[in-house]
Amino acid sequence: MRQLILAAALAAAAPVAPSVLRAQETQGAPQVDSVEVTGNRRVTVDAITNAAAIPLRQPITYRDVQRAIKALYALAQFDDVVVTRRSGAAAEEILTITVRERPLVTRVSVRGTDKLSERSVSSRIDVNSGRPLDPAQVAHSILR
Repeated sequence: MRQLILAAALAAAAPVAPSVLRAQETQGAPQVDSVEVTGNRRVTVDAITNAAAIPLRQPITYRDVQRAIKALYALAQFDDVVVTRRSGAAAEEILTITVRERPLVTRVSVRGTDKLSERSVSSRIDVNSGRPLDPAQVAHSILR
């Protein structure tokens, strides 16, 4: 009985060849013919498609899409990223990346400072003008 359990454990722990896993992963995966970007205003289409790095005319998997979404969020320019796939008129596969850009901070002002000088409060704020609004930076500045 112990030998049977040991044999089953060894079989389950045995490494599987990477080529076998790769073949299963891309089997039946769609090939993207083109990438379309919507919702962008400030960030260029080229910047978004380069960051997403979706391979064209090669099978893609959900992992490729996950990497693309993660890379786009890493730009710190977007509040939301959605990736969808559709078939075109000539049966080509089109991947659509829809983004919602973060608002741009145009000015940072301090009001209501009765006990502290405006300069001392401004020096503790990490939110910069001319950059996309980062909610984490705002929360950090409030706690300081």
